[in-house]
Amino acid sequence: MARNDSVTKRQKYVRSLYCKEENLFKDVFDTAMDKKNIQLSPEEGKLLSMILMINKSKYVLELGTLVGYSCCWIASSIPDYGKVITVETNEANYKIANQNFAKTPFANKIKSVNSDAIKYLTDLKLNYKLDAVFIDAKKDEYPKYLELIYTLLRIGGLIIADNTFLFRTVYEDNIPKYKEKWLAMKHFNEEISNQKKYKSLILPTNEGLTVAVKL
Repeated sequence: MARNDSVTKRQKYVRSLYCKEENLFKDVFDTAMDKKNIQLSPEEGKLLSMILMINKSKYVLELGTLVGYSCCWIASSIPDYGKVITVETNEANYKIANQNFAKTPFANKIKSVNSDAIKYLTDLKLNYKLDAVFIDAKKDEYPKYLELIYTLLRIGGLIIADNTFLFRTVYEDNIPKYKEKWLAMKHFNEEISNQKKYKSLILPTNEGLTVAVKL
């Protein structure tokens, strides 16, 4: 997510009014330590939560747990009988996230999985359709995630993907040093803009947040 550690006056103002729920998750946010700049900001977490509430999401899949901050926002937005499956490939992050989940009132709604996301999606079988998928994992794998989640998601379901500006490089002509990620994200953006399959838009957050509805 590559976010700046400094908080602007504008962000402080927004958070003071609209992100009071952040206090519930501050301890979770702080466990990210040196990774704070690669997780959602409080206002992005609130936006994610609101989008899911508007869609009345009950069953959500998250790809990329990190330490569980975004998952807490997701879990706070779904009903008590809902479920969030969150997948993290890094074992250390997975363990920290589980410790964090245990301290929240949402633990019963969260299923935490330590696995490679593509492998997990390939093997995943559900007896229900997902209402939403939040993607914030390996950037070069975004196109494959999109392919694999399509049949798991209900009509009218949401795909929300972070970092779709890829550190503000996808709209530049110069190819960055991480060429494979750059090509993969451009391909993902082209695929999810397919108007026959999705109604979609990249919200111009600092890092780009794509919201798509499956048609």
